[in-house]
Amino acid sequence: MKAPLDKYTDYFRVQFGLDPPVKVAPLKVRLQPGATPVKCKSRRYPLLHHIYLDAHVKELLDPLLIRENNRSRWCSPPRIVPKKDVGDLRMTIDDRAVNACTEAMPFPMPQLEVVIIHLEGATVFVSCDWFKGYWQLPLDPESQELYTFMTQYTPLRVPMGATDSVAF
Repeated sequence: MKAPLDKYTDYFRVQFGLDPPVKVAPLKVRLQPGATPVKCKSRRYPLLHHIYLDAHVKELLDPLLIRENNRSRWCSPPRIVPKKDVGDLRMTIDDRAVNACTEAMPFPMPQLEVVIIHLEGATVFVSCDWFKGYWQLPLDPESQELYTFMTQYTPLRVPMGATDSVAF
């Protein structure tokens, strides 16, 4: 397994770069009829979360994963949550209010029984994980403003937690 990883080292990332999004059609979010923009109220965060949020926004801004948007009509609150590793944090966006306004894309969930049948007899298994996977998928320009989070920034890629992000 080490040889292929060494051969294709340019394709693996452990930090953001100026890489383009995956070459798929951008996710276009459909709003329910009569949906109106959602804006959240300001929230209090501990100092450590403010420091993390500032650094994380810069980490997303430099490779052009988010853009400045001072006039967004939509706004959802960021949530800073601890990761498994002690002291490590993750930014998530509370998109529940936006998700309530969107029409979900039909997406069939695989049946576990069918998946298990296809694994019968297999002896080798591989697990792959995209680096910051959701940030690799393009978000349609008309849908970007919906996912503005409580900073002056709007994502250019599909956010984790959006109604259609898993189906996409």
